[in-house]
Amino acid sequence: MLRLSLALAALLGTTALAAPVPAAGQAQAAPSSSWMTGEGLRVDPELRLGTLANGMRYVIRRNQTPPGDASVRLRIDTGSLNEAEDQRGIAHFLEHMVLNGTENVPEGEFVKRLERAGLRFGPDTNASTDFGQTIFKLDLPETDRETLDTAFFLLREVAGRATLDPQAIERERGIILSEERARATPAFRQLVDELAWMFPGQLLPTRLPIGTPEVIRAVPRQRFVDFYRAWYRPERATLIVVGDIDIADIERRIQAQFGDWRGVGPAGAPADQGKPAARTTDADVFVDPAIAAAVRMAWVRQPDLRPDSAAKRASDLEEALAAAILNRRLEKLAQAETNPPFVSAQVGSSDLEKTAETTSIGTVARLGDWRGALRGIEQ
Repeated sequence: MLRLSLALAALLGTTALAAPVPAAGQAQAAPSSSWMTGEGLRVDPELRLGTLANGMRYVIRRNQTPPGDASVRLRIDTGSLNEAEDQRGIAHFLEHMVLNGTENVPEGEFVKRLERAGLRFGPDTNASTDFGQTIFKLDLPETDRETLDTAFFLLREVAGRATLDPQAIERERGIILSEERARATPAFRQLVDELAWMFPGQLLPTRLPIGTPEVIRAVPRQRFVDFYRAWYRPERATLIVVGDIDIADIERRIQAQFGDWRGVGPAGAPADQGKPAARTTDADVFVDPAIAAAVRMAWVRQPDLRPDSAAKRASDLEEALAAAILNRRLEKLAQAETNPPFVSAQVGSSDLEKTAETTSIGTVARLGDWRGALRGIEQ
């Protein structure tokens, strides 16, 4: 089937943690603009916010529904966009390695300790890496002292104590390569094609988190160490705890476990993402027999880098409402009793990792009629 790819919508968009100012009397280091409440916005009074002296930030919220459990997230403010050319895929590879041998947890013991605390790898504990962030996730079935001790201890091991053993790295290469092969689907190839066409000359199309087989097979241990030291640092970390917990107890635990964390060596400098290219009206065609015929039109522009504020959120809400109205119209067109122009269609916007902002309208065409689908969304 033919796929006429005219844009990339919000397939890869991520949302950074909103980070308001800590309330008076809470621990905090020097003020940071990324931790400030935007103009006209107020902090949720149910949140306990703070910053340790080393720069690590935390968010705590008590939530007793359901009772007796909690969710814990350690967010590291880095992802594949900060990789060098010879590190492509290392951010994701490193996500595996920090769970695979630390100063106080031997290789293979991390998951066993979680299981002894009642967690299962996958449903209750996992990790993810994308373009701009790496997140370690624990969903605790209990909030008793022993379970909390285990959770905070293991996350502290992730944060700054990974050993990155050379033999462990070699053993993990095959696992990462198997993930790369599993993701090499027609839809993924289409995504690679669209990214390269949508963002020519920018870094994003060459920094898909899974990386390249060449780098995965051969990247030396030192490049893991370089990335780990540059980016896994307290000033780039935020710990979020929500659940049936005592806020003051959690705050004490964070200070006790993470207060001694220090970065090693120079901090990493965010990579230059490049700017959206000046474009005339053009098109890209991607053909694969496994993909349904579809058409997408898009407008690409500079990213919206205005600081968060009440005015910006109001503007974003207006755009979201307009998109919702248009999407209802598109839905009605798709449900027309006679000669609907397409199977389905949708409009949306995406601010993609501060690389570019896109607005797009895409459609799944009726069999053999991509031209009719294109006319329908153009009109």
